[in-house]
Parts: sequence; structure tokens; C-alpha cells
Amino acid sequence: MDGSEEDPLRALLIEIWDRFHPGILWWANREAATDPANARMVYRELLSGPPGAMGYARRLWPLLPPKS
Repeated sequence: MDGSEEDPLRALLIEIWDRFHPGILWWANREAATDPANARMVYRELLSGPPGAMGYARRLWPLLPPKS
């Protein structure tokens, strides 16, 4: 990626933040919640979230970085 293209993971995290804050993403500020390094934490929050959250979890799953 050359910097001119938007990272799909970060774009989805921003979309999730816009949709669910402060409902389930109350624990973090926007910068932390949209940081790809925190994607697995966001995913776990979505699994127990309100209606519509599971759809976002399904979209997020294939973009998650491998566990270290």
C-alpha cells in the first residue's frame, strides 16, 4: 500500500466506531478504537454487542491480523 489507498481494516474500524460509540466502544477513545493493533479487542466487543454488531464482526473477522 502506497499511503494513497485507505487500509480496509482501519476503514472498517472507523465505520464500527461511528456506528457503535459509545454503546459498546465506551472503553476507548477514537484513536485507540480505530487502531488496527486493537482490532481483536474491537472484535470481541462486537460479539456481545447490540443488534447489528454481529454483522460487523463477520466483516471484521477476515481482516484481523494473525495472533502473535
